[in-house]
Amino acid sequence: MKKTTKVLLTLGCAAAMATSAIGLTACGSAAETTGLYTSSNKMSWSNMLPTYNYFTLTYSTEQIETLSDGTYVLTVNTVTYSNVCVGPEVPNGEETGNDRGQTTTKYYGTYTAEEDEGDINLTLSAPTKAIYISSSTLPMDSTVTYGEDLVVANPGGGDGTSYNDYIAGVLAKFNGASVYVSGTSASFKYFELK
Repeated sequence: MKKTTKVLLTLGCAAAMATSAIGLTACGSAAETTGLYTSSNKMSWSNMLPTYNYFTLTYSTEQIETLSDGTYVLTVNTVTYSNVCVGPEVPNGEETGNDRGQTTTKYYGTYTAEEDEGDINLTLSAPTKAIYISSSTLPMDSTVTYGEDLVVANPGGGDGTSYNDYIAGVLAKFNGASVYVSGTSASFKYFELK
């Protein structure tokens, strides 16, 4: 493994651990986990042409943790690559993939659950809080007011977006959902935030 890849992997793991710590600290609850469920993976791609000379490939996954006090934490993780080149025609050790960043978003709210022949129907309310971190920003918490000097850069140039506006947009992306969880695999189908 190349040194650059190891550094990026280490930074990615550190960001994920920091986000988990922030989430646990911010929650401040003594509630115990009653369920932990994971989604299928979702793959999407974007054509960056003609502005940039590459395509991006993004993998996303969701995790729902239910707690004994009737609350949930929905975690959405994404990782994006470009210039991905793997397969039988690529010599071993010459695989490529440029890391284009990772994001972790945590949504906090309340839920109800109904069992259905061993499976679970979860109804997640609209969240009251969101925490967001990416490989290019400091962590953001929707319950914190940031100074106007903290700005998320606009990749296309021009003025960026203030942290306050950005995290408000992140919180508004998810209005709650009904999720069917398999009782045998503790998994659910990836769903789009709405």
